[in-house]
Amino acid sequence: MTYNLNGKNIRIPDAEIDKSMKLLGISHDEAVQMWLEDEGYLENEVVEELTAKAKVNKVNHEAK
Repeated sequence: MTYNLNGKNIRIPDAEIDKSMKLLGISHDEAVQMWLEDEGYLENEVVEELTAKAKVNKVNHEAK
């Protein structure tokens, strides 16, 4: 799908939106917003705060 954000057309993979909707039980609009936030097109204050805390605490996201 193509999403227009502030005059900029962004290509969002339909499979990613469908996958998020099914796995998380969220609406289409919520899945689109989540994708835009994850890809850095939109900012989410909560995510930014948690990311900053993780960096301070040197959280390692790699499983061992």
